[in-house]
Amino acid sequence: MSKYPIRQLENIVSAICKKHHYKCVFYCEGWIINIQSKSKSIFIYGYSFSCNNAVVSNICCDKSATSAILSANKIACFEHIYFTKDFYTEKELLATFHSNKNNVVIKPNTGTSGIDVYHCTKQDDFLKKSMHIIKHYPGLAISPFYNYNIEYRVVVNNGKIILSLCKEKSHIIGDGINNVESLSKQKNINPTTILGVDKNYLPAQHEKVYINWKHNLSQGGVIAEMSPSIEKQLAKIVVRICKIIDIKFFSIDFAIIDDKPIVVEINSGVMLEKYSSFDQQHYQRAYKIYEDIITELLK
Repeated sequence: MSKYPIRQLENIVSAICKKHHYKCVFYCEGWIINIQSKSKSIFIYGYSFSCNNAVVSNICCDKSATSAILSANKIACFEHIYFTKDFYTEKELLATFHSNKNNVVIKPNTGTSGIDVYHCTKQDDFLKKSMHIIKHYPGLAISPFYNYNIEYRVVVNNGKIILSLCKEKSHIIGDGINNVESLSKQKNINPTTILGVDKNYLPAQHEKVYINWKHNLSQGGVIAEMSPSIEKQLAKIVVRICKIIDIKFFSIDFAIIDDKPIVVEINSGVMLEKYSSFDQQHYQRAYKIYEDIITELLK
């Protein structure tokens, strides 16, 4: 019996294999999946599929490398400045902090799911959290902070968008009676995900209050539909990225700053855990995406 929760991906892959009569073998508590047809064998590592080569996957996992490559090719993206243990000085860290008007996001350079990602506006807090990341991860990435409420994610296969969605920051609607903390409890929102707002603040009736500056679905972000006009804008950028990085199956997060799409990050793994758990319709969409890529790879 696994000591880790079974992922939605594992359930979906098992169902796909049963439908198509593929053999399915799980390794390392389900983190690695081997799928076998009569003539071919493929692996899924985490959420990464074997259609992307190792170099491309490593580039996409490396936030500073991704931003350097995109910037050099004139694709607008969030700048990520890299620091690593033994190859930085406090003076260099502070210079980056001050050059971004003391308003930055710091994160592990190869992190995921919003873990150990911090918004820093105070010098002491910035240095403390930077030291924490440098101590526990191979590298630290620093980027400017942008305040935007909706992030746009697209899943791409062979240069075409096969899924688009919006991730709106977690929020509550005021009733004029309860404070942020009470309203959050009523929505069963994990109190540890309340960031950047006073929990005792009393919103007016019908007032929308964002209670987390992050957009990650795992951090309470809310799924919404993307407008066709925005998807059309993003599709043009996707085509350029595919040519530059030569990547096949992946997802991209965008922000729209001053009416212009900007790449936040590229993910070589396609994670649809929260999305597929939303309802049956979303589950079926995720199922179809994974089914198509698996059957394509096993042709």
